[in-house]
Amino acid sequence: MERKPGSFSLPTSSDRFYPDFLIRLQNGGIVAAEYKGKHLDGRDSDEKKRLGELWERRSGGSCAFAWVDRPNDWLPLTKALGRCETRAG
Repeated sequence: MERKPGSFSLPTSSDRFYPDFLIRLQNGGIVAAEYKGKHLDGRDSDEKKRLGELWERRSGGSCAFAWVDRPNDWLPLTKALGRCETRAG
């Protein structure tokens, strides 16, 4: 739902970054996941990865970011799911 009202995005130096997937967990946490094949690496990808990691750090443990760059490699997503802590509301 890129560029639609209410879409989740993070600001970049030149535009906005819309992660490929948002996953709401039963514990209330949110994981943003981005898939980029190795052939798509570059300055733009580096910035998006750094922004996702910063967003996770600033969430206080309630959100996590997964950067997946190999097909069928679930480890980055599995690790991100483990970093989302339960938040009492």
